[in-house]
This record gives sequence, C-alpha cells and structure tokens, in this order.
Amino acid sequence: VLFRSANNAALAASLNGKEMKVHVDRVHSPTSLFVTILASHQPILLHFTGVQPCRDDPKIITESKTYVERLLVHRHVNIRFEGTDSMLNMLGSIVSPKGVFQSELLSRGYAKIGANTIVNVTDVAVRETLREAEKSAQGKKAGIWKNYVDPVTVASADGEDGAPSATAAVVPQGPRNDFKGAQDFEGTLVQVVSGDLVVVRPTGSIEQIRLSLSGVRANKPVREQSGNQPESRVTYSDYAWEARELIRSKYIGALVNVHIDYTRTIEETKEVRAAATVVDAQSGVNIGAAVVEEGYAKFFLGKTDASAGSAVLQDAEASAKGRGAGIHGTKSAPQMKVTELGRLGDAKAKYYLPFLQRGMSGNKAPLLKGVVDVVMGAGSFRVHIPKEHFQIALKIGGIIVPSSGFDGAKDDAFAKESKEFAIGLLQQREVEIQVDTSDRGGNFIGNLFINGKNFALALLEEGFAAINVGGRSGPSQAFTDAEASARAAKKYIWSSEAAAPSRLQKMGEELKASGALVRATGSAAQWRSATISNVLDGNTIVLHYPEENEILSRISEAVTQLGSEPHYPAVKKGDLVAALFREDNSWYRAKVAKVSGESVDVSFVDYGNRQSVKIKDIRKLPNDSTFDPVRAQAPLARIVKLSGIRDMDETHTYCDAACDLIWAFAEKGTLQTRVDYTANDSSYVTVAASNKASEESLSEALLKEGLALVDKKAPEVLDQAVLNRLKAAQDYAHRKHNNLWKFGDAGADDEEEN
Repeated sequence: VLFRSANNAALAASLNGKEMKVHVDRVHSPTSLFVTILASHQPILLHFTGVQPCRDDPKIITESKTYVERLLVHRHVNIRFEGTDSMLNMLGSIVSPKGVFQSELLSRGYAKIGANTIVNVTDVAVRETLREAEKSAQGKKAGIWKNYVDPVTVASADGEDGAPSATAAVVPQGPRNDFKGAQDFEGTLVQVVSGDLVVVRPTGSIEQIRLSLSGVRANKPVREQSGNQPESRVTYSDYAWEARELIRSKYIGALVNVHIDYTRTIEETKEVRAAATVVDAQSGVNIGAAVVEEGYAKFFLGKTDASAGSAVLQDAEASAKGRGAGIHGTKSAPQMKVTELGRLGDAKAKYYLPFLQRGMSGNKAPLLKGVVDVVMGAGSFRVHIPKEHFQIALKIGGIIVPSSGFDGAKDDAFAKESKEFAIGLLQQREVEIQVDTSDRGGNFIGNLFINGKNFALALLEEGFAAINVGGRSGPSQAFTDAEASARAAKKYIWSSEAAAPSRLQKMGEELKASGALVRATGSAAQWRSATISNVLDGNTIVLHYPEENEILSRISEAVTQLGSEPHYPAVKKGDLVAALFREDNSWYRAKVAKVSGESVDVSFVDYGNRQSVKIKDIRKLPNDSTFDPVRAQAPLARIVKLSGIRDMDETHTYCDAACDLIWAFAEKGTLQTRVDYTANDSSYVTVAASNKASEESLSEALLKEGLALVDKKAPEVLDQAVLNRLKAAQDYAHRKHNNLWKFGDAGADDEEEN
C-alpha cells in the first residue's frame, strides 16, 4: 500500500495532470481520502490540493468529516492528480462539471486555503474560484471563520477632533502587501543571493524579481575590505554558505510557483521587497522549508507578517530541532571564505594570473571548475573558483557581444536579449573555465564551458556574438561555421547593419584605417569556384566566378553595339564608359582614370586591365533603360592578392617568372578560392585546384619555386597548419637555391618587410 514514501514521487510524476476514476474507500480527514484507482487497483491516500482542514475545533472537525463521508464514501469520482507536497503526500482534486470539490469545503468553512499546495493548482481560474469560496465563508462567518474579523481599522465613530472615540473598535492590520504585480505567478529561479533571498524571472518576461523567502531567516555573509584595496574578503558563517548552496544546487533554473505573502521596505536602499512562498513546480517542495529542515535557517515571522507556508515551515523547523541539524546542533558551524577580486587593475591582475594558470600544458591554460555567480553581460561574468577560493571577473575572449551603455550611452541592439540568454544557460551553474590572460582593467580573459561546450560557440550560433577579427589567435572552423550560419539566417546582431555591436563597427573602421590584417569570417571565408582571368603582377590576380559568366556575356553584347556610335569627347575622370581593348579589338566596360589630351587612361572594370586608349575609342553609355543594368552592375573583376606571401610588383626581377607560373596554374581551369584576410581594401586569397587540405595552393607553388617569400605578418591571421605548409614550401626553395634563393639567401631587399 502506497501512502507516503519516496515511491510516491515516481507515481505522482506518472499520474500528474491526468484525470482518473477512483473508488472512495474511506475518509481520512475532511481534506484527505483513502481511494483506489479503478484502472490499476492501486490504493493511495489522496490529499485535496490547495486546502487544509480545521485543526483546533473538535466540533467543526467532526461536522466537516461527516459531511465529506456522506457525499463521497463508496462512490466513484473523477480525480485530477496534481503532484505531491513537500512531505510526499499525493495531491489531487475531485472534478465534476460543477467544478472542484474543494470549493464546497471552503464555502462552508470546513477548510481554508493551504498556501503550501495552492500553487499546485495550475489552473488560475480554479485557484481564483477557491479563493472566492474562502472569502464567501469568511463573509458568512461560517465554520472555522465564526470569529473572523475583516482586517481593517474600524474608526467610524471618530471624536470631534478626528481621533477615534472611546467606543471605536481598532482591529489589528493584516500583513502589508504593496507588491504591484500578480500575487500568484509562475517563473524560473535564476539567482540565489543568500539562503533566504532569491531572484525569479516570471514566465514570458525578462523582468527579474528579488524575493525574500517568507518565514525564513538565514545568516548573512560578512564582507571585509581593507582601505582602497580591490580585494574583498567575504566570510560565510553559521551555515550561511550551506543555505545558499542548497538552493543553488537543487533549484537553480527550476520552474517555481510563487505566492506573494507580504512586502517589506529595506531601510538601506528603500527597496520595497516582496516576501513570498516559493514552491518547486515539479516536486511541490517549499524551497524555504527545505532550507529550514536542513537546519540552515530558522522559521521567523514579524508581528504583522503572515506566510502561506507557516505550517510547513514550523514542521520543518521542528524536524531540524529534533535531529539537532545545522544551527540546532552542538557542533561548531563551518566557515567559508571567498576572496572577491574586483577592479584589480593591470598590476594586480598579473599578480593573480599565475594562480589561475598553474598546471599549464604548453601555452594551453588548465581547466578550472567554477560556478557563475553573476552574469554581468553576454560575455562577462563573476565566477567563483572553489579550488582557489577566488571570485574573479571573467570575459570571454575571441568574440564581440552586444554591450550595455554606460554613463547615459545607448545600449547595443540585443544587449538585453543576449544577457538573458546567458543568464538562462549559465547563471549559478557549474562550469569550467580557462584563463588565458588579463586586460588593463583587471578582468581575466579566457574561455568558459558549460556541459563541455564552449559558451562562445553557443553565442555565435545564436547570433549574439561575432568573431573578434582583431584577436591574436585565429578562430576554429567551428567558430567560423557558427558565425556564417547565424549570418545567413540573419539572427539578432546579423539582422541588419545597425544591429551590429558598436565595438564591432568601431573595430572594423579602426582596422581598415590602420592597414592591419583582418581575418575573413562568414561567407567570405568559404571556398568558392573561380577562374583566373588576368595576372597583374607577381602576387595580384583577377578572379571571375562561373555563376557570373552569363552577366558578363550580356554586358559584352550590350557594349559591343556601341562601336558604331559617335565617340565620347566630353570624358572626365570617374566616368563609366565603353572602351576598345587593342589586344583583341573588342569593347568592354571601363572607368576613366585620367584624361591627357587625346589620350585616356582607363581601367577595364570587368577584367582588371589598365590601358591608355585614344579618345576616339571611347563611347558613352546611353541613358535609356536598356543600359540601366550595365551601369548598375558592380565590377565583375575581383582583383585579389595571394594569401601568405609578400607583394611583388612589376619592377621586381622575378615578377615575369612569377606571372608565368600563375598563368600556368590558371590553365587548370576552374579553381577553388577562399578569402583568408583583408588589408588596405585588398582581399588575400588561397587559390588551389581543390579545397582538400592536402592540395598544393598557388602560394605554395610560388614559394616552392623561389618566386615568393612568406609574409612575416601572416602568423597574425593564418591558421598554424596553413602557415606550416607555406614555410615548408619556402624552406624547400631555400635548400634547392631556387630563384630568390640562388645565392643561398634571398636578397637583402627581399628580406625587408613590405
């Protein structure tokens, strides 16, 4: 027979939310029945959800029990199962077309609302019906409410001076409740501040509500700080740490039901804080009572306070006292000390860095177990590291996330959403971190892993982060793929240009202005088919993409027709025109670079060539609509440089030989290309016959023949594997004394940085 045991939880979980027909065997109390489930012949002791019986008036107890027996014993009724309470009692409601049976008991004053289980009534309308039934009984002074007095001050018989007269009746006020929101709501427990103070985020909202656990008093930590030192030492005594950890470890992230009991003004901050009964929605456990039952906190209510879970809290404390648990025991309470490292500054951060990097393997920092105490932003956290008894400020390296504005500055787009995403996954969860370095402000920079997954990757996948292209180390392929996927789906910061974090926009502008090498990300860094249509120098080529051949053909047909038109004498710099290319006597789109009398320097925008042509060989593009696509089409010549090698202009001794090798490579036909990085508005690409990792690239071929040198800036932006291949090709040329290396070493001029 299953009446109250650990097995009840399993059975309750399997039955929760279901309606089943049962036989009422006998009445245990006015609010509990012995029943048998007809389908399985399972006998259980069922307690009515959301109500509790009279306990101190024998007459009402007998009357109410007789009433229930008369209506229910040996009848078949429908039960909706609703979980268990904190003592593992099975909960349920007798349901019928008229409503739930508890309403009958409440309206007659045979029971009252049981705040510790009312939260198990998930239907808000049913919950309100029960409260109205209780109010009806109070108004009629029925049953247990026979001596009920409405909690207001009666002062209608005032004296002439406005003060209450001698006959005025003053009824004590009920608990103060200035809470502006819903009195009962469902939410997620997102933070445990202390053993009696939690933060709940209501379902469907990003608001976070600080709630004292009503009827619970836990000890508070003591914070000590010496002068202007950045370190704070926090001491948790008398089970303050254990109380906090019990709630964090068992209930953080849990769905909870909240009932507001009263409010209190915090003198120091003038905050009006609600005190509430908070119950785990899945298990039905009163979270405050769980702390009290372990002996980590005491039951306490002020004179005007009232907690819906008072009875449960009192039972919990009686249990703790009986066992001599925690603060009720004879053993000295343990202490926990944590050093909070905040606003350290550059020097102090470097002092503590070795403590966080003990056990490094090469350049790889060790994994440290920790708990995210507070999420400050999508990429910044306060993390407690138990091994070192430190709490540090950690920022995730290698990515840029939306940030909140300071000193009146506007928040980045999606700053709140990205922070809420981080809170939902990380706040007060157990994680692993790697600390790589520190910044000037004293923040530690590194990686954070939750359940083995790099959180930076999760932010990139969700569209809440971008790869920091100015970072020292290159992103992994997983990072690049995640960002590319989020870009393609236009998630969050990729939904528009304006949505990009301000730091990302500013960094892009600064890198572009400085001429620094900027690693390519997203779709630009993906392999793409192309052909080499021109070679401009020993490191500069022109690419055409096969999918644009049709566009190129239409443009060619359109401008060819202009050959018979009158020439265009009113030409000026910057004009887009049609010009005759002497080598093949064909017309192509061109942009005017310079006008010198009867000679015009032009750049053929779809092929990359530059040439001086006569003014008579220039044609104006007509203004009619048929030429609108010709004018609007961006240049189809992709003038790019080869990745990882230094520039080699037309004046270089080996430029012609390098160009010949590139043309020979181009004869392979359609090639695979990928942009690796950009600098000074130029894209640097890898060109190969295929995108297989083993395939020799064009840059490697030039290096191997001694017709190029590895760019000394390449390590800033190229993956180590790619860099190793380039260096190996250069070493081969060096050993064979090929071209640039024919005298043993490349010339002094070649060894200089470009």
